[in-house]
Amino acid sequence: ESINFGEIIQGEKVNLEFIIKNTGNGDLIITNAKASCGCTQLEYPKEIIKQGSVGSINITFNSENKLGEQKKNITLTTNATPNIKILTIEGMVLPSEN
Repeated sequence: ESINFGEIIQGEKVNLEFIIKNTGNGDLIITNAKASCGCTQLEYPKEIIKQGSVGSINITFNSENKLGEQKKNITLTTNATPNIKILTIEGMVLPSEN
């Protein structure tokens, strides 16, 4: 539910992946996924995740104009109970040497 990407230099992009496993008794459908910041782009499965199967949520965090400790949330809306799931990415953006 949380990934720490460690330390990166300001301006770098980091790619992260959350693996979502359907542990429920039916199909899992992610109806929406939204990042808390425009600096965070994401791709999520639009297709049904069958019972026992996995899907991945790919996230790209762009550290341009960011500095210091960063914590961003990704809010998933699904057909599960509860229907909201919060994923978190965090890490430290260090100043570039330029």
